[in-house]
Amino acid sequence: MKIQSESRFKDTSGTEKTYIEEFIVSDYKIFDISNKDIPKYDQSIISSKGSTRESLLPDIYKEKRLAIRNYSNNTVIRASAFGGRVWILLGVRKGKKTVSLNVGQSRNIVEELEGILWDVMIKQKGAYSEELKNYDKFIFYEVNMDSIISIFTNKYEVDLKEIAYGMVKDYFSEVIVAHDTLAKNWNCYNAGMDNRFLSYLCKEHSELYTFDRSKGEKSE
Repeated sequence: MKIQSESRFKDTSGTEKTYIEEFIVSDYKIFDISNKDIPKYDQSIISSKGSTRESLLPDIYKEKRLAIRNYSNNTVIRASAFGGRVWILLGVRKGKKTVSLNVGQSRNIVEELEGILWDVMIKQKGAYSEELKNYDKFIFYEVNMDSIISIFTNKYEVDLKEIAYGMVKDYFSEVIVAHDTLAKNWNCYNAGMDNRFLSYLCKEHSELYTFDRSKGEKSE
């Protein structure tokens, strides 16, 4: 698979590859979707709920949704308990280079990708639905974060720990001060670093850190 990319490196055999090709492998494929997979639009699916909605969903949609869930349950990539995961969307056209269309980070990769699948196959509206018309199919892969970071740090000879500390110390300081001063109006963003650090503190140091976000105070 040739992926359009400006960044290249040489593998152990000396063969030049694009920066990302090394890690777009079948083990990390989550699901794909082509134009021929798009079912006939049925407005009743959108307005229905519960078991009624489920019974109306096309089988091909259910197959793609199951692929996402199965991948998440059996993934070879292990994200940290408090970290997110990264996916990449590739657009494939016969006889042309595969194009990287988007990259996303999410703590709940299943929820995010199921949302995209719903928009493309059921609602058939939005940016992804329109973009698919320009390609034969979409393929979603998960990015092996450890491998990518390893290549990056070796290529540019950077100290990732030093960079990461500089980027997150403000979030960590915010959480610690908000918790220890019982900041009444403080809250944190669900997908943000502040919430991740708070989750870590409450789980790993529960004897000291408990926080009821709904009340803005420590739990008793």
